[in-house]
Amino acid sequence: MIKIIFIICFFFSFSFAECKIVQNTSNDIVFTSSSEDKIVYYDGKKLLLKSLPSLKTTLDKEYDPRSLTSVILSENEIIAGFKNGFAYSIYLNGYEEAIINPNKTSLYKPVSSIAKFKDKLAFVIGNESVVIYDKINKIYKKTNIDNSSKVMFSKFMNDIFYFACYDRSFYELDTLNLKLKKLFKTPSLITSFDLINNKPVVGLINGNAYFEGKTYEISKGALTKILVSGDSMIFGDDKGDIYIYDLNFKFKNKMKTSSDTIRDMFIDKNLGLVVLLWDSRVYSCKIN
Repeated sequence: MIKIIFIICFFFSFSFAECKIVQNTSNDIVFTSSSEDKIVYYDGKKLLLKSLPSLKTTLDKEYDPRSLTSVILSENEIIAGFKNGFAYSIYLNGYEEAIINPNKTSLYKPVSSIAKFKDKLAFVIGNESVVIYDKINKIYKKTNIDNSSKVMFSKFMNDIFYFACYDRSFYELDTLNLKLKKLFKTPSLITSFDLINNKPVVGLINGNAYFEGKTYEISKGALTKILVSGDSMIFGDDKGDIYIYDLNFKFKNKMKTSSDTIRDMFIDKNLGLVVLLWDSRVYSCKIN
């Protein structure tokens, strides 16, 4: 009996010791973005920028409820999209500069997704249009993507803009020639994705991952975040669990944060794997 209790205690200490909480819960998060030394999130009213590893708040801006529709971090600024079709650069001193103006683009729908590659930004406006903005030359070009389904997630890599839609379709847009290509349709709702050598690995609501036409069972909950880092794929789900696989889908490790949904994950040189949950709790996890 004592031996059984010891084994159970050892198991739980092994499972939970790898992640420690570094910020407690506050308001629920609508969306978030992160970089190597900063994290930004919007709770439906306030936009908060925090520095790492201290998690000290360095910017706190309040907006009309639900007026922001998307946000990403870009060097020393925040790129924020709004319901009215505007997008702004928000600098660390709080100054705002409009970079997408619907009176110039003639696109008056919400900015539903933003992605960055080098000095270019890609904005999805509504469900139908993509605007590519050149930050150096301050010029933009736009194209119609003829899409009736909401764009859920996007990434911008090597001049290719990848985006996943609510109807389970996945596309790539070559931003140099504006050619659009449908890559595939997943067997279940898309809840996240990342890229392995420019090939999308997609997280699904049923807990499976989809890669190159094959499905892999990862979790019993929705895969709400995927992070490809080095030779590992890190999956976070809506139950607060983290699963680590190699790039061939060989299982390496599992960790636990809490029972809430994982919204974002990234690698910090001081904190290791930083995990942000729906209720704004932040965990630091050792993945080695």
